[in-house]
Amino acid sequence: MFEGIAPHPDYLGGFRDAGEVPYCLQDYNVEVGGLPGVSSDHVLAELDRFISEFVAKIHGLDATWPVSDGPPTQEQTEWVVQVAAWAHGEWVRIHPFANGNGRTSRLRTNYVLVRYGFGPALQIRPRPGEPYGLAARGSMATGDHRAMEVVIWLVLARSYGIA
Repeated sequence: MFEGIAPHPDYLGGFRDAGEVPYCLQDYNVEVGGLPGVSSDHVLAELDRFISEFVAKIHGLDATWPVSDGPPTQEQTEWVVQVAAWAHGEWVRIHPFANGNGRTSRLRTNYVLVRYGFGPALQIRPRPGEPYGLAARGSMATGDHRAMEVVIWLVLARSYGIA
């Protein structure tokens, strides 16, 4: 996933942090379109929080998901989209890698969708002025992931031939 995008091998898969990382990632802060990611000295704590919340959200979805082959309810589908958008937006907001955060967030989003029987939705190449880019920017700027929910709904609707 990281092939050809990192200026140095130490960047590959390493989290930005103020401490126990390769020297080139210590105190490495990112900015995307004028918006800063989480400060490097908070990345690991934010990732711990993210992972705990992500696991709790997945367990919550698993507990409500139909055991039968029947389709999910509207409420269950909405919850899947909310969790997928949250996972995407929080990863983008934290921005734990020096590069590759968008790809990682789209993989995580698609993991949630596919886990609950939907096809992968975010197979798009982001463009800053398009709805996906604007929604990702909103997540990064404010931590509000509702715009990403709308993008996921639209992409799912297109993939199912509804829109």
